[in-house]
Amino acid sequence: LSFSNRMSAQVIQAGHWTGYWEGNGIPYEYPRAPLIMKDTFLYFNSNGNGTVRLNTNSRQHEYFHEIGNQSLPKYINLHLTTIDPDGRLWTLETDSMLYSIDIHGNRQLEGPYPDYFVRCIQSDPQGRIWVGLYNEQNPENLLARFENGQWIYINPGVNDLDVLSITFDQQGLLWFYGSENVTRTGWYKYNGTTSEKVDYNL
Repeated sequence: LSFSNRMSAQVIQAGHWTGYWEGNGIPYEYPRAPLIMKDTFLYFNSNGNGTVRLNTNSRQHEYFHEIGNQSLPKYINLHLTTIDPDGRLWTLETDSMLYSIDIHGNRQLEGPYPDYFVRCIQSDPQGRIWVGLYNEQNPENLLARFENGQWIYINPGVNDLDVLSITFDQQGLLWFYGSENVTRTGWYKYNGTTSEKVDYNL
């Protein structure tokens, strides 16, 4: 995402930049990062009136809390939000709970916040929710997966890292970015049992 001035944004899709600006999708408010996107819907927080959902086909926007149920907050914590394959948002909110939100804005309480400090959240291709952790108490448990209303803590074969980002490749394997020192900071590929640090030169 690129904000080129107070009321515009650019999104890169399939190698091409698409611009949005006031009157062409963006409301008359300063948009704030981060941005998340699924299919035709683009979500971002505005500087004043709440979380915006933009239809990138029609260029029409709406404030998400105005279409959802009464429990939907004005602002969604997009820093800790991911979208599953069905288009549902999964978000860890300030009340220390995990919620799902469907495309109609209906929010459902799913479970508790993890026991450790969460750095990032990501849905895998099967719709399971993962988080990357900063875990001083149990430094071997760097990842957690949400299943059946609870968090399963995972030792990926390395420890004492601050997991700042998670993604999944085309084979469904989890990659995470761990930070600690110059030699250990970088991307790791997790095969379900152990993790391999990936050389930047590959």
